[in-house]
Amino acid sequence: MPDSNTPDLRSKRSLASVAACLVAVALLVAADLGSKAWATEHLSRARFVPNTAVCQPDASGYVTPARVAVAPKIVVPSFFELRYAENCGAAFGILNSTNSIYKKLLFVGAALVATAYMMVRYRQGQGGRWFVLAAATVSAGAIGNLSDRARLGYVVDFIRFYVGKWEYPTFNVADVYITVGVVAILVDGFLEDRMLRRLEAAQRAQGDAAPSTAPSAVADADAASATPAEVAPADAPTTTSGATEA
Repeated sequence: MPDSNTPDLRSKRSLASVAACLVAVALLVAADLGSKAWATEHLSRARFVPNTAVCQPDASGYVTPARVAVAPKIVVPSFFELRYAENCGAAFGILNSTNSIYKKLLFVGAALVATAYMMVRYRQGQGGRWFVLAAATVSAGAIGNLSDRARLGYVVDFIRFYVGKWEYPTFNVADVYITVGVVAILVDGFLEDRMLRRLEAAQRAQGDAAPSTAPSAVADADAASATPAEVAPADAPTTTSGATEA
């Protein structure tokens, strides 16, 4: 941890910079919602009998999806495909089986807190370029998934990686944003800590060098204040008055 003598190099970012970040967030959210709309239209169809109990398990614990998934679009055979899925939990399907009311409160609160925190810290001048990336992507990911929950009651996922019987939890573009943002925060923290350590090392080096230069500084000051007689050479010839010569 940096000590109290380490200078704080942070300064508030301008309102123009904050506005630019918000524009980037809006564009990222639009891309996320657009990809989900495409997945809903091309990878699923409506039910003949609408499901009114969205994300509500039945007596056997099964949750009936609001829409029916159709044939997936294969991108890379046996590895990567686009398949429609409805996520009643968090990113990558976490908390899928938790009570719906508690999930809504948790997810809405977490999304709002995360977005507000990132924007406030961005305005305060937190971090460097990596934090700029983190502020935009984390906020966009949180808002994108929050929008789905507010409109649909679930989050649309459609990106699926798998190898044989193994498969990675299906996710969406907003999940990618959040993952990139978390990595950017870690990188930014590492770089900031390294910079502060270098500043501390430079300060310690200056402190160690100060005593060794003090004697020479005193000697220079004494030499500057000496009178001409004091600095005259010892073997300089002396002169006598005219009366004595006579």
